[in-house]
Amino acid sequence: MEMRRNGSDEPGVSAVYVHVCVGAETYALPVGDVQEVVPLGEPTPLPGAPRSLLGLMTVHGRVIAVFDLAAYLEAAGERSPKRVAVVSHGAARAGFAVDEVLGVGPLPTTAASDRPLLTAAGIGEDGRLIGVIDSVQLLASLA
Repeated sequence: MEMRRNGSDEPGVSAVYVHVCVGAETYALPVGDVQEVVPLGEPTPLPGAPRSLLGLMTVHGRVIAVFDLAAYLEAAGERSPKRVAVVSHGAARAGFAVDEVLGVGPLPTTAASDRPLLTAAGIGEDGRLIGVIDSVQLLASLA
């Protein structure tokens, strides 16, 4: 049996994810790539920065760039970001503004996704479609 990138070898079931709400949509980030979730506060804006870069903030003495996840995923619906998911992979580290953290748990994978930055789609316990974010690709897209 082939081992999935996320560490699960059980058919149809993924590893554990952090489930987040962005606008009217729900997404999942691999829990191993999410260092922590912190309040958004007011990031310090950077003059001339793209609209997707909300600014800089300090988390445990380290400065990180905070990006609007909805802008990267072209999420539908009204947004009200309140939290920052601090995502890292290797040396890359950034914060992504999300409206809400819904919880942490497994996600049955139902189909591969052809949308940029998404690796798959699954159905949550409440029947909602959840896009699984490719953290590595998301961080690489910032460079």
